[in-house]
Amino acid sequence: MEAAEALLGLEDDTFWNAHAQRDLLFSLSRRWGGLSHRQRRRLEKRLLRGPPQRSGKESSEEYRERKAHFILGRLLWLRDQGCAFGFDLGAKLAELSANSPRWRDEYADNVARSLEARSGWVGRDLSTRGLEAEPPTTLFTRAAQLIGHDYDRMEERQPLAGLAAVQPVRFLRALVLARKQGDPVTGAWETFLDSEARHKDRSRLMWAIASRAAQLPSNVLAQIARSLCNWILRLGAPLQKEPRKPFAALWSALVSALREHPEATASGVISSGTIDWANHAINSPIGNLAQALMKDKGLKSSAGGFSSSWLRKAESLLSMTGDARRDALVIFSHQLAWIYVHSFASIPWSLR
Repeated sequence: MEAAEALLGLEDDTFWNAHAQRDLLFSLSRRWGGLSHRQRRRLEKRLLRGPPQRSGKESSEEYRERKAHFILGRLLWLRDQGCAFGFDLGAKLAELSANSPRWRDEYADNVARSLEARSGWVGRDLSTRGLEAEPPTTLFTRAAQLIGHDYDRMEERQPLAGLAAVQPVRFLRALVLARKQGDPVTGAWETFLDSEARHKDRSRLMWAIASRAAQLPSNVLAQIARSLCNWILRLGAPLQKEPRKPFAALWSALVSALREHPEATASGVISSGTIDWANHAINSPIGNLAQALMKDKGLKSSAGGFSSSWLRKAESLLSMTGDARRDALVIFSHQLAWIYVHSFASIPWSLR
């Protein structure tokens, strides 16, 4: 057939061009059954040869993986269209998969999709399918494998975020086990703490989260400081109810970590000119901790001044250095009038 000869005559740059791939694959699938035995064998050889290496732009290892990725996508897509091959497809797929460890067969569903620009909102698929029977030792590894984009549905699959919402106890167990194994899993901690579902946690789980987080190494606490301080701010009132020991332990560990790693106290607001300190403070870890302290319900019922434990926490923030100290001052200054009249016993502290 002339069409087959035309396809075989294409230059490699065209034959393996991602933008031409859709038209090429549809052309192959429609004509495959009508090709002569010799034409199919020649096309099979070309498909198995893969794209050429990008001279000077990729290593041998990178090329091996990219080549396997391209060939896998085309072979699987053509197979799913009913195209039969004259070689052992199963053995070839296994060989190629070994060269492309990040490959997932579902990628083949998209090899013939249009690459024209699309617009719209990208949704979140929080389904936990694929994690149902996964043991805690491999939970985060498996979840990372399931993350991906569904370009046709314009969705981003986030199974770990879904698990944090619907099975928080199981999630926390996996976090604890990871710590014992020396794996920081900072991304998993951030996903867990940032989940909107943390607002609905029962007190027992909230205390457990505080206790487990307090046991993390200081460098790990520094890495998750933004998410952890935001979690403390969101749950500032219930965290400071009795029993206060879990929160006190977490506060001590976290503030110590922030002293050791001052870079972790940076605000999320970056200013090139005059700094808006109010905005700077409310978007910083130290500012979040200061705001959380002001949510202590015990302040309203205390008639004899601030408790010594509350003052120690406030002092731990005010004794920070640089912008972190300024962030604490901004938050407390906003409440200075209330602090001043709250109790005569506290006036000397408020005047410092």
